[in-house]
Amino acid sequence: MSGTVKDAKGAVITCAHLTLTETTRNLVRTRETDGNGNFAFTALTPGAYELKAEQAGFKTYIQSGIQLEVDQSARVEISLQVGAVSETVTVVGETPLVRTQDINFGGVVENRRIMEMPLNGRFSSIWPTSSPARSVLLIRVLSWLVAVPQAHSPSTRRAAGRIK
Repeated sequence: MSGTVKDAKGAVITCAHLTLTETTRNLVRTRETDGNGNFAFTALTPGAYELKAEQAGFKTYIQSGIQLEVDQSARVEISLQVGAVSETVTVVGETPLVRTQDINFGGVVENRRIMEMPLNGRFSSIWPTSSPARSVLLIRVLSWLVAVPQAHSPSTRRAAGRIK
């Protein structure tokens, strides 16, 4: 999550104190804006967040309802209003998060959607539709099948022979 903190006239605010709280686990991170009024919170996990910005001589800004999904970054532009720090401007609701920094695309796929995907005949006779235990078994078998050829490749055997 990144953004810029400005005043009502568009001038950047340096050294503004930002607090980002993941509301589900109550994890708190803090940052200060740089000389250009920019801030960045990196390596955020998917979840619901609340962002608070404070600076002496301005009302406290709080934005809740920020929802981050997998592989999503958010840009939040904050405009602080002149006033006492004890006064608060609360922004409630979801702001559409638009990715303008890169062209990567990612998303969350629910388990229900995966199970509804057509198999096009692949593994249709062994696909476990009725039992979660059978699903886990199939996943383990398939992952073992993928791992076995790598473990027994000629290059792996040569390397193992030299280690003795």
